Amino acid sequence: AVCQYLAHKEASTRHAASLVLPVVAGIGHKVALARLCVMLEHDSPSVRHLASDTLVVMTRKGNKAVLGEVCRRLSHEDAGVRRVAMDLVTKIIEKGDPNLLKTVSSHLEDCYAGVRNSTVGLLTDKAFRTTDGVIAAVCENIKHPDEAVRKTAGEAVAKLVTQAFNADGVVAKVCDNFKHPDRGIRRTAAEAVTKLAKVDHAETSTIVSVCKILEHPCPEVRATAAQVLAAVVVPGDGRAVLELGRLTQHADPGVRRHAIDIMPHFASRGDPVAVAAVVESLEDRDPGVRRSAVEAVRLLAIRGEDNAVDGIVAKTECWDPDHRLSGVRALEYVARPGDKRTVGALFAATKDCDPDVQRASLHALGRLAAAAKAQASGAGKAGGG
Repeated sequence: AVCQYLAHKEASTRHAASLVLPVVAGIGHKVALARLCVMLEHDSPSVRHLASDTLVVMTRKGNKAVLGEVCRRLSHEDAGVRRVAMDLVTKIIEKGDPNLLKTVSSHLEDCYAGVRNSTVGLLTDKAFRTTDGVIAAVCENIKHPDEAVRKTAGEAVAKLVTQAFNADGVVAKVCDNFKHPDRGIRRTAAEAVTKLAKVDHAETSTIVSVCKILEHPCPEVRATAAQVLAAVVVPGDGRAVLELGRLTQHADPGVRRHAIDIMPHFASRGDPVAVAAVVESLEDRDPGVRRSAVEAVRLLAIRGEDNAVDGIVAKTECWDPDHRLSGVRALEYVARPGDKRTVGALFAATKDCDPDVQRASLHALGRLAAAAKAQASGAGKAGGG
């Protein structure tokens, strides 16, 4: 009789009934709980919320019968009913019930944003730190065709890690979605990893996971990974430079060239690891990689730095004319005007049997001569002043 008044048209009557019912029925009364579960489907939102609040008072946490009835409402056609049910599950679920949480995580796909947000709230509640199975289930939704669902899943993953979940493997799971053919899914995964890395303070495992995607044969996938890497590491981070240096030796010339192209964005000027990697790539068998290496030398090498100069001068003496040409072009960017060693190497290259090497060396000597003249002119004006 009291349960009937919970659906009364007068709000004061409904409120009074919600206060009386726990007193007359007691905690765990099966008939009262069953009636309250039915009322979760009521047409009136206020009645649904009142039934939910009363269930919280009258139900012991982890009551499987009630949880079963409430979870059944998670599939109700009315989005309002689904949301009330999800909020209720959050309040009465047993701490750390991995099976139920894994089931609940499937509702990140709900078409109604309110239900998705309630699901995220449940999964990321501090009391419900749970197993990798739940995280894996959430990560699956990053592949969902609906952009809103993907976005919610990405936010959920970031919050799961924020709440001190074990982040090991989570970044790798999300990074796998960089390979997806759908650009939207790749973008969602990239945003999720960027958030994760901020939480994770760009751990080495995060950088390694992202750099592994730089090995993908698809240029668009590599571009996504490069954007994420730029977002999660600061310029000069040696860990990223080491990983990119490793990729300059990759079997795929596209991967090698891409690693060299983005190296200047992550390495500080004069970084010995980065400079050594790009100088070594001047002898790459792929012409595109060699061109990228020359440009990287221009952006990374410091003029007159011994290691860079020694490495590049050695390239100008290589048996392969293509490699000599790359060496001569690079030498222009590391030689100091008037430096005998580099100028001598360039003069020797003017007598090369390959006409392209001859032209490149003459061009470099001309540039160095102009720089030396400008330098002398500046010094003279400074002295005269």
